[in-house]
Amino acid sequence: MTMPEGAVFAPGEVERVGAAVKALAKDPHAPREVSVRVVLHVHNEYPKHVTTGQTEKGDTVTKIVHSAKEEMAAIAERHKAALAQEAAEDAPDQKPE
Repeated sequence: MTMPEGAVFAPGEVERVGAAVKALAKDPHAPREVSVRVVLHVHNEYPKHVTTGQTEKGDTVTKIVHSAKEEMAAIAERHKAALAQEAAEDAPDQKPE
């Protein structure tokens, strides 16, 4: 079993569980259950504003995102636009013959 996102064992708990397993391996009558403490931490950072680019006037364009998935999509959109702009600037001027 894995811990859900945002939950970790409190300091020292993993060592305590390991010691209990070793004790059980040596003595079949050792306790078979161990209570552990878990520390919970959740980042409540949504909704938040993510910069997605600039207008032709140079004004910053932002998008409100409500999840990590939306945030990653907005960042990818910004990166894609920046690459397209960079490619357009680096392209040699082509003159009709």
